[in-house]
Amino acid sequence: MDDLKLGFLSYCPFEKGAALRGAMLVTDSRLKPLEFRITSCIKPTKFQKSLYGKILNGYILVDLITLPILASLSSRPRVILVRNPLFLGANKEQDTAVLRLYKKGEPSVSRNGTIYPLNNNGSTTPLYIETSKNMKDPMKTMAPVVENIAKEYNLLEPFDRIILASQQVHNQGVEKGA
Repeated sequence: MDDLKLGFLSYCPFEKGAALRGAMLVTDSRLKPLEFRITSCIKPTKFQKSLYGKILNGYILVDLITLPILASLSSRPRVILVRNPLFLGANKEQDTAVLRLYKKGEPSVSRNGTIYPLNNNGSTTPLYIETSKNMKDPMKTMAPVVENIAKEYNLLEPFDRIILASQQVHNQGVEKGA
């Protein structure tokens, strides 16, 4: 499991929600950073909002964030963990399993997908992972791997790192991250 690479994928809103950046932190199985990628600032126009309507957010998260970040990575993670369920749409577009990590009390969005409770060593916040229907088979193999990591490490914490790093990049005015 030492060579296992996890991807933590998220986005951060800026400029009072008018802009956002997507970012991925790739780690080893001990959650040590191996690679970080961040998108340019994405600012949908009113015209784009009109044309895309309700599918705009899914389009941004999959087509403008996930796919370009994956294409830019030096090495792909074996699994990608996300918090926002719209990222699960990437499962239709590429072959790395995207799994949504969520806490007890947060709604599941799985429709014909798979939900797996994580045994994270009696943490006060039970965690679950879910994925889309077309990723049921990869879920069977990846869920126990993710669970083993959750027994030792807080899988939510890398998302906090992504937010901090994204804010630093955005505040520096850097168009693309390393």
